[in-house]
Amino acid sequence: MAADWRRHYSAIRTLVANLTADEFIELLEAATERRSWAYVGMPVWAVPYMLVLQRDFPPQRSKDPKRRQFLRRLYFRFWFHYEPMTLDTLWIQPADTVLMRATYDLPDGKRTPSEDDITADPRTFAVSDRLLAEADPAANLPLRLVGKIEAALQRLQTRL
Repeated sequence: MAADWRRHYSAIRTLVANLTADEFIELLEAATERRSWAYVGMPVWAVPYMLVLQRDFPPQRSKDPKRRQFLRRLYFRFWFHYEPMTLDTLWIQPADTVLMRATYDLPDGKRTPSEDDITADPRTFAVSDRLLAEADPAANLPLRLVGKIEAALQRLQTRL
């Protein structure tokens, strides 16, 4: 993962609009804390799917005080639709696995969604080994973002 993090970052951005460097780092930290990297036989292509399950993705406001707009206006939550589902089912039976993403529009002042806040039927993503293969690792990333993620990866390597 550490050697090819740009491809993983790009793949996750196809699932999570405007994924920030901090969110990506939080995904890596959560996976490390939960020992998600220890799953026996997990193929590299399954990592982006495993990572988006680590946390929810709340709306993101622009950090520019002159711009009060949202980078991501909606709240996202992911889960697998498959019964019975364990994480290793993802790579053992990928054809039977569907990733679901619910989208919530939170009223002002609300931090976490309830069922009443869902905007539409959840979006489905077919689980495929192609997500990672088709991700663009050469996407233009600001040097500040690259440095921040690489420093976090080095820090996390010592915790493995």
